[in-house]
Amino acid sequence: MTTMQDQRLSNSYKDDAMSTAIDGYFKDELIYRRNARMAQRIKALLSDKPHDSFFFAFGAGSYAGFTRFINYWDVKGLKTEHHFYHKSI
Repeated sequence: MTTMQDQRLSNSYKDDAMSTAIDGYFKDELIYRRNARMAQRIKALLSDKPHDSFFFAFGAGSYAGFTRFINYWDVKGLKTEHHFYHKSI
C-alpha cells in the first residue's frame, strides 16, 4: 500500500513529464517549425521578386536556439544584417 506522500511524488513526476512533453511540442511547433515555414515563404517572395527591396522585422521567437530564423539564411548563403534600435539604417 502506498502512502499519500508516495502518491504525491508519483503525480509530481507525471506532471513533470507532461510539462516537459508540452514544452517540447510548443518549442517545436511554435518556434522551430514556424521559423522554417517563415524562411521558406520569405525565400519564395525574394525569388519571385528579385529586383524589389524588402525590409523584414522579426520578434524574439525568431532568434530562439540553434534553429533560430537567422540560421536558415546562413545555410542558404544569404546576407543578413542585425540592426539595433539605436542605430540608423
